[in-house]
Amino acid sequence: MTRILITGGRGFLGRNLAAHLRVRNDCEVAIFDQQDSSEDLRKWLLEADIVFHLAGINRPENPSDFESGNIALTEQICQILIEGGRIPKIIFSSSIQAELDNLTERAKQGRKARCANSLSELADCADLQAEKPFWKVVSSQL
Repeated sequence: MTRILITGGRGFLGRNLAAHLRVRNDCEVAIFDQQDSSEDLRKWLLEADIVFHLAGINRPENPSDFESGNIALTEQICQILIEGGRIPKIIFSSSIQAELDNLTERAKQGRKARCANSLSELADCADLQAEKPFWKVVSSQL
């Protein structure tokens, strides 16, 4: 049975993805969201075969919430997986607000480099265990 973790599982995308996956008989779904603890995240990440990382802060009242809800969470996920020696398949979706010039701009400084560094470090670990890279970056703008 495939174990799937959905971060942001109570948001629009996560909630609908979970509903579709729960109809299947070949997977177990765990949901991580803002009210869950770091220990919950660690436990579920270390058990997951697939991670849909959909969590993020879209339009925060406080710009620092953009940092903690987007960048810091992605870094935490990568760090837990690296420390745990786990390389699940990861499907990552970022906020469309990440590229807009708005009030969260100051909180976004360094976002691309920091997320890329965390994902790159995780990819380096995966490359040691796989013949080909396990991740691709897909970007689209509507």
